[in-house]
Amino acid sequence: MSNKSTDTLIYNTAVKNGIVSAVINGITTWFELNSMEKIPFTLDNISNREVTVFGSVFPVVISLSIILGIINYFTFKKTAKKENLADAETLNKPFFPGMLKLILARTFSAVGLLMILAVLWQKYIGVIYTGNIMASALVGISAGLTSVYIAVSVSKEIVREK
Repeated sequence: MSNKSTDTLIYNTAVKNGIVSAVINGITTWFELNSMEKIPFTLDNISNREVTVFGSVFPVVISLSIILGIINYFTFKKTAKKENLADAETLNKPFFPGMLKLILARTFSAVGLLMILAVLWQKYIGVIYTGNIMASALVGISAGLTSVYIAVSVSKEIVREK
């Protein structure tokens, strides 16, 4: 039953949530990294104890995908019922196992994409340092994109006919 107005609602809600998530996570990261003058994007080793930009993004992407995916399931389901975006059978799909599998699959795909970007960055660009403001902005942008990605995925699945 997905139509233009449903898609508009899904994308508008997701973008608004993404902006809020970007700002909150960017500011939080700035407070965490405020004492550091320079932060590497990546390092040329598998295991390290140093803070990196990509290393700061990974936990944000993982936690936001799972937490916001679950929250979005319950909140958008109420909105979809209220706005009559799909029939009752479509909207009453259970959270477990289908929706949980979707959320975990989207989480793994986001983490996989991020890992590929980090590896390619290190291979072709190498170790580059940045300041805490740029690092915080990149974490915030990643949080915002993750929020939009998971919200759209979950919302579209809620209104997708069986």
